[in-house]
Amino acid sequence: MKSTRIVAHPVASFKHSGRLRTQRSAWWAGALVLAATFGLATGTNTSAQAQSFTVLHTFAGYPTDGGNPEAGLLMDAAGNLYGTTRHGGNNDSSCTDSGIGCGTVFKLDVKGKETVLHNFSGLDGANPLASVIMDAKGDLYGTTRFGGRLQDCADSGGAGCGVVFKLSGSKETVLHRFCSVGDCEDGAEPWGGVVMDASGALYSTTYFGGSSNGGVVFKLVGKKETVLHSFTGAMDGAFPTAGLIMDAKEHLYGTATSGGDFNCGCGVVFKLARKKMTVLHAFKGSPDGDTPVAALFMDAGGNLYGTTADGGSSDNRGTVFEVSRGGKEHVLYRFTPQHNDGFRPQSRVIRDADGNLYGTTLEGGDAGDGIVFEVTKDGEATPSVSSNGTTARSGIVWAIENQNANNVPPTPNCNSTTTFEPAALHAFDATSVNSGELYSSRAVTTKIGGARGFPTPTIFQDQVYMGTTWGPLHNRPEVDVFGLCSTNVNNNGQCLP
Repeated sequence: MKSTRIVAHPVASFKHSGRLRTQRSAWWAGALVLAATFGLATGTNTSAQAQSFTVLHTFAGYPTDGGNPEAGLLMDAAGNLYGTTRHGGNNDSSCTDSGIGCGTVFKLDVKGKETVLHNFSGLDGANPLASVIMDAKGDLYGTTRFGGRLQDCADSGGAGCGVVFKLSGSKETVLHRFCSVGDCEDGAEPWGGVVMDASGALYSTTYFGGSSNGGVVFKLVGKKETVLHSFTGAMDGAFPTAGLIMDAKEHLYGTATSGGDFNCGCGVVFKLARKKMTVLHAFKGSPDGDTPVAALFMDAGGNLYGTTADGGSSDNRGTVFEVSRGGKEHVLYRFTPQHNDGFRPQSRVIRDADGNLYGTTLEGGDAGDGIVFEVTKDGEATPSVSSNGTTARSGIVWAIENQNANNVPPTPNCNSTTTFEPAALHAFDATSVNSGELYSSRAVTTKIGGARGFPTPTIFQDQVYMGTTWGPLHNRPEVDVFGLCSTNVNNNGQCLP
């Protein structure tokens, strides 16, 4: 029997499973045990380690400090942190929003002391959305969405189309100003950060610009820019918001938020080998996701992992997905409103040595302001401590409830007047079973076979396999399979096409 890992996160609850489907398979014989309590990976109940939270720096904003940091951080070998803020700094004359600054690049040392390394002023860039990278010499590289050539550019209202910059200490060098070629054929508005190859060349994407104004993938050697691909908005996608990742062969991988499938235009996962574009997966909305806005994560085997902000279930709450090296996509989790498990993930996921994925959602959870989640290796979404919780859950109790008042299977007779209502699948916190359910199949219409007591389920990927003492298909014991259903279900508990 597989175990479900239960972990603690200092944010809102993340609850198991989604819309249900039931499938009947060959009849099942065997004993049903009284209860199934799942612990951590070892199968035992282990208390989570205590966690602490420390505020290292509070941004003061314009005009003395940065404000509104949107990107992640970079840590150097000494433990110093580097990042950007979208607003703040001491300049705002050429920015999109007057009075809040053009943004900064900052450093936070190991003692928590912040130093503003650079205040953007417009001509040298404005409003960075992504973090920075560092070369072997300690120089920093990044992008700003606006600034540079101060002309009208798509969303900027005349505040420039963005730059790529280098920062040596506190000295900034603008490596490229976008919209420098024709009608922004070199790209416009880079939202994502840069990656660097072994020779020091930089690569990234822009949201707009290119031959079809659907964005570009570009390469920058020194101050010379080359467009590697212009997105057309057709099968190759359009409007990439995230930066790129690079494999050992210096092939590039990324996402585009639109285009791809002609019936949906829900975005793509792509590979770029030099200038050869390959679409690894085109999203179709439901059931596999829509609008991938975040960068990808690649494991040692070359498999890619990411999120979509929409699509997945019929409620369009987003997904966590995997795309194999060969381009086969597998949805690891679909966010659903029934379980208050967060929705609209827009950040990159990371993966630990055991194959578990971690990420965040922009919205949802207990307070409605997003969550931190874990998806285990087998695609199981696991509960976590809520933002107002005090203890970590150490396991789940799964139970089938037989709705027949006498808890006896009905007589398989056409003239029988015995009534038998659908059973229900429940999940409880093993440390406090009476505190409320983590999950109930009554969230959707489903009918399954009867069961006495608490049978032992087996969990694999997105499905729960559980034996019953009676089933309506063959009037005998069977195995019912519970899993994510991308659409609604009919009165028999089956997924609708």
